[in-house]
Amino acid sequence: MNRVSVMLGLTLLPLSQAAQARPLSELLKSGKIVIATDPPYKPFFYEEGGKLTGFEVELGEELARRLGVKVEWKYNKFDTLLIGLGQNRYDMVIASHGITPERLRAVDFSAPDYCSGGTILTTTNGPATAAALKGKAIGVAVGTTYSKIASGVQGAQVKTFPSTTAALQALTARKVDAILVDQFFAYDTASD
Repeated sequence: MNRVSVMLGLTLLPLSQAAQARPLSELLKSGKIVIATDPPYKPFFYEEGGKLTGFEVELGEELARRLGVKVEWKYNKFDTLLIGLGQNRYDMVIASHGITPERLRAVDFSAPDYCSGGTILTTTNGPATAAALKGKAIGVAVGTTYSKIASGVQGAQVKTFPSTTAALQALTARKVDAILVDQFFAYDTASD
């Protein structure tokens, strides 16, 4: 394969053709790989003590080390990551995406490097089951597969936010009854 287009996870995007990264020879000649992500998203990508860290940062840095290049990180909103890849604004995206048929038509994915799933994150005594979400205000990050899941909850009012962090802030401020998020994000958030 003469291109690098690794995707971890996915979102629904109306791209007319599959994304194409720079040829590997061009990437190696430039001495850098441009990787896009949507920070902060603990435990995957965040700053600690002024330094980037997290699972996805370590993965991107290790890939660059093995290729013998430096990493240039680009930060974009989640719902624009695959669009930017399709516009050749970066070489790859490292961001947790649920793999969907629509996304498979738009980009190439690596083999999954972890398996997760969605979960309900709520305040104490909030709706903690799918049945309990009926008729509630549910927060989701725009462009995530959780939007589609939430829209299937009978009588639910789905509120979208520009990021999972913004959805979490809305939950904390009690502007929503619950949010649907990746279970690792939920576990990390609950442990803070």
